[in-house]
Amino acid sequence: MNNGRIRLSMIFFGSLFRSQLVHDDQSNLRALLHAVIERLCQRYKLTLSLAFCLCLGSSSVHASHPDISLEAHVPKLSIADKNDKAFSSDGIDNSSTLSATTPTNTQPIENVANINGLAPTTLWQPELKEPSLYALLDAEFAADRGDRQRAITIYKQQAFKEDATAVFERALSLSLRTERVEKSLQFAKSWQDQNPDHVPAWFYVAHLALRAHDYLLAGETLNRILLYDPRADLSEILIGIYPNNDEDKRELLAALQPLDSEQNASLSVLKAGLLYQFNEPEIAIVHINRALERQPDYVPFITLKADILRKIVTAETVVNYVSQARLRNPDSKSLYLYEIRYLLDLKQSQEAWQLLLDAHGRFADDAEITLLAALVSLDIEEYNSADELLNMLAKNPAYLDQAYIILVSVPSVSSTLTKPNTILMVSC
Repeated sequence: MNNGRIRLSMIFFGSLFRSQLVHDDQSNLRALLHAVIERLCQRYKLTLSLAFCLCLGSSSVHASHPDISLEAHVPKLSIADKNDKAFSSDGIDNSSTLSATTPTNTQPIENVANINGLAPTTLWQPELKEPSLYALLDAEFAADRGDRQRAITIYKQQAFKEDATAVFERALSLSLRTERVEKSLQFAKSWQDQNPDHVPAWFYVAHLALRAHDYLLAGETLNRILLYDPRADLSEILIGIYPNNDEDKRELLAALQPLDSEQNASLSVLKAGLLYQFNEPEIAIVHINRALERQPDYVPFITLKADILRKIVTAETVVNYVSQARLRNPDSKSLYLYEIRYLLDLKQSQEAWQLLLDAHGRFADDAEITLLAALVSLDIEEYNSADELLNMLAKNPAYLDQAYIILVSVPSVSSTLTKPNTILMVSC
């Protein structure tokens, strides 16, 4: 197994190294090869191991384990020793038959007195259908040295070979860190065209098309995904792609409108959000309801529906909707805060305060809720409640100064924490 790994690595990397066959040294070479194999199994020693492979003479491996098929393709080269006697790679005296054994397309080497002066000779190497480990190693070295452009170029080239999904993903990762998103999209689309049945590539292309504002391609790719799986999770695709300007938002909405999103919550909520921003709440509510059918207790969907409802129904209806959703999700701090802030917008401070006390009892260690409850208590002149809440808040080092400042600024509030020295320090 180990010898097979070494032979495969030597052929795969495709290099012939300068070495003179000495039978007496074969045992030492085998011992060194064995050590190299052991190091190949160590993840963090891979680079050093491959470097050892590149430095060993391939001839010693073939001497111990002859490969007939490879030998048939490798031209026999002869070199002269110090006594000008020619030997072939198999150790046979070929001084009289050199011209006969050397192929016509191979340059013979004659009368070389010093073997160390020879230039490296390239081993015959077939055109590999799978990615070259030598090329990938070269790319990783380049990336480690900071030469990302070389690394990207090599990885992209190797990605278009067979069984190269991992290479493609690595190439795309490097491209996204270094190149414009348009170039990354171009590469991903080309790879996906060559591998049309690779479903994850559809997601890559859809996400990159949205980021690059190529909404026509994004729409086509999303449609393909939905035809394959109407309920596919598109949440990862839609992260970070929301347009900043109205023109791009309109183009995105136009690309999404033809897509059947009835069974897809992620796409439905994206449509709903865009329609809401374009002041089309009646259509937006249809899409958000579809999303909620799939995920009825997902808080971001609930709050988006509440935002949409605020444009088409009464405030009381909105409060009732959020309150019911909060009761279904009693551990959701977000729903508590949404309802409290909406009540404050409606100038219903007393109702907001009661709900804040309820939230404070449920989330006693939450400083944000404690602070908000204290401020609302002061607003409605519930000073005893404010004093108690501020004393709790002062136990949190991050809110200590705020608590003291509020206590000092409101004369009606007395606290055991408002000592003269502390008040003076905070006031200054």
